[in-house]
Amino acid sequence: MGELVLRDVLIIFAVAIPVVFITHRLNLPSIVGFLLTGVLIGPYGFEFIKDSARIDLLAEVGVALLLFHVGLEFSAGNFKGLKKIILGCGVAQVILTLLAGMGFALMMKWSVAQSFVFGCAVSLSSTAIILAFLSYKRWFDSPAGRIATGITILQDLAIVPMLVTIAFLSEKDLSLYLGVAILIPLAKIFSLFVILWLIYRYLLGQALHQVARIGSKELFIIILIGLALGFGYFTQHLGLSFALGAFLAGLMVSATPFRFHALSEIAPFRACISGLFFVSLGMLISLDFITQNFVQVGALVLFILFIKIIIVGGVVILFGYPIAVATTTALLLSSICEFSFLLVRLSLKGGIVERDFFDLLIAVSGMSIIIAPILMEFSTLVGRAFGGIFAGGGGKREYKEMEEKTKKLSNHAIICGFGPLGETIGRMLEKSGIDYVIVELNPIRAKRLADAKKKVFIGDGASTELLSHSGIEKAKLLAIAVPDYLNALAVLRQARRMNEQITIITRARYRDQVESLYEAGADVVVCEELEAGVEMGRYVLLEVGVPEEDINRFIGEVRSFGSADFF
Repeated sequence: MGELVLRDVLIIFAVAIPVVFITHRLNLPSIVGFLLTGVLIGPYGFEFIKDSARIDLLAEVGVALLLFHVGLEFSAGNFKGLKKIILGCGVAQVILTLLAGMGFALMMKWSVAQSFVFGCAVSLSSTAIILAFLSYKRWFDSPAGRIATGITILQDLAIVPMLVTIAFLSEKDLSLYLGVAILIPLAKIFSLFVILWLIYRYLLGQALHQVARIGSKELFIIILIGLALGFGYFTQHLGLSFALGAFLAGLMVSATPFRFHALSEIAPFRACISGLFFVSLGMLISLDFITQNFVQVGALVLFILFIKIIIVGGVVILFGYPIAVATTTALLLSSICEFSFLLVRLSLKGGIVERDFFDLLIAVSGMSIIIAPILMEFSTLVGRAFGGIFAGGGGKREYKEMEEKTKKLSNHAIICGFGPLGETIGRMLEKSGIDYVIVELNPIRAKRLADAKKKVFIGDGASTELLSHSGIEKAKLLAIAVPDYLNALAVLRQARRMNEQITIITRARYRDQVESLYEAGADVVVCEELEAGVEMGRYVLLEVGVPEEDINRFIGEVRSFGSADFF
């Protein structure tokens, strides 16, 4: 048996290496490569591995480490600045999508339990693919990236009650929960969280502290893996999910001072072993089943994409964001989550769904995840196209009052993006007695500024109408302080077309963005990487004994030349 498992693992890695390499060359996430590997080598592909049961144990360890890692990533910092998005957009999206999925399934004459499983699967999006894509594109600081991140945080939290509910549904008929039997699962949940709190409060922090004092990296890793698997076994013994326990273990460690140490140590193991999990999921996808049921599978995939785009986009618009941002966010979140596989597998094991239903949802989930990166790649282009189509269709009444205040301005400044950087610029202008107008995309921040009697327009600075209302034709200077590079580029090009003489100063987070910003018409590009280097260099030179006047003279040369293009 052990030799067969070793052979299967070798086959997986031998096939995964070229497949994942090709997907990376195509700018697709590794998850897609692992899924395709499973499809190729599995019992429905070339049958290199006919019995997937042999790697199920390794796959279970993989998903445990995956959820443990997700739990580690949660902290109070995750919710800072995203609280309203998580509690607003996130909750609304999950509930509405779950209900829409359940309603559709009930119309298809599926049972209530099956409809609930389908609704849960549809309501989740692929956190791993979305975060990998945002990281690769450096879109975390974009409006759509921040909203998508906030909603995925809520979706990851929603997995916990979904797993609990499915575990209970697999034990009893749903109708029993209307009676006294509901006390049993409630007692399980209560006892679970009491035990976990006691361990966290009186044992976990002290134990990790003692292990860290020893300085043994190997022992620390063993402790982390032991926590993930141990808590997984504990929750499974209670009749809940193995994966749920691993997630809760990660959540507890994330509340200790050793969170980042744990993240750095567990990441390589999680990346490697969780790859086996995605391969095992791919082995469940039957190409024959998809071919024979192409119409039904395709219709479900289209329904899921349509309903998620409509609901996510609608929710984001209701929270005050422009159509361009809502469309981009909707496309980013349109796929099904990798944990949808987990929910469906647990439902099959618990007898909630039958094999045909299982095969259908697995096929739909697999196709959704595979096409997700393609939708994400075009999300910004589609978002801006929709924003252009509907620009000026609403908000004119809101602009009217502000336009009265700004039409008399001349030689003023416009600040696009009023985060910490934009706010600093604004305060410096105020101290110098110079009028300025703010263009802010975040409706919550814009409302706060309006309440403070600031001259602020809500919307995307790339909008011709909004720039016109801001007095771009008569303005002396435009400071683009938005952190999103693509948005900054769009604002820059639009502003330069509308006023060739205006001075435009913009930021670049990375040096490789500088040249394109200059080509688009920027007069000054301040590169954050190099600015940080200049300031650190100042203190380095001071410490090694270089005279301060020489340092100031050198930095003055850099400043006069422009920090982004001096070196």
